[in-house]
Amino acid sequence: MLLGYIFTGNLATAISIGRFEVITNLVLYFLHERYWARVRWGIVPASG
Repeated sequence: MLLGYIFTGNLATAISIGRFEVITNLVLYFLHERYWARVRWGIVPASG
């Protein structure tokens, strides 16, 4: 939000940018974790 305010000079726009950033980060984090949960590189199956 701070950078949005510095670049635009408009508090309402900075708040909108901040909201969008939070939502985007939540979605991307969720998708990232779902993807990495499926990756099997380096996982050694348990024996026994």
